[in-house]
Amino acid sequence: MPDAMANLSPVPDGLTAEQVLPCPDILSTGVAQGPIGLCAAPDPRLMGADHVTDFEQVDPVSEILKLTRGRGFDVAIEALGRQATFEADGPHGPHRA
Repeated sequence: MPDAMANLSPVPDGLTAEQVLPCPDILSTGVAQGPIGLCAAPDPRLMGADHVTDFEQVDPVSEILKLTRGRGFDVAIEALGRQATFEADGPHGPHRA
């Protein structure tokens, strides 16, 4: 699988499969980024993305439009699954999944 190493982490010696297998699901949910989000997170960097936007510090839509000179994204990943995200009004009207 291409770029598989982007999502792998070494398992410390002494841990059993039963101890480790729940980690990607249970621990990732505890930090508000579930397994789908964690698996998708390395993809933008692998494709050349190099900017992170903190939605608590800036308006993400304004920041994205500024960074892309008004063009916006070609692709976005919505890994949370909230209906409000899909219904949010953007600069070009409601977004569609």
